[in-house]
Amino acid sequence: MTQKHHQHEQAVPVKSTKKAAIPLAVAGALAGLLVGYVANKESLFVILLSTAVGAFAGYLFGNNVDRSLQKKK
Repeated sequence: MTQKHHQHEQAVPVKSTKKAAIPLAVAGALAGLLVGYVANKESLFVILLSTAVGAFAGYLFGNNVDRSLQKKK
């Protein structure tokens, strides 16, 4: 005869730690890479600069999104 144990788990609220800054920085970098490549395929400097600017802009936008979501909670 086996004995059954009933365990009751209580739901513990989990704080959301999802950040939008990093994924949006990556998306911004990819968009900047595309823009830099289309604008000037021959200049590596332009491509790298547009990638860096896109990543920075995406990161700033992601931080802004994170802050606005924290204020709503």
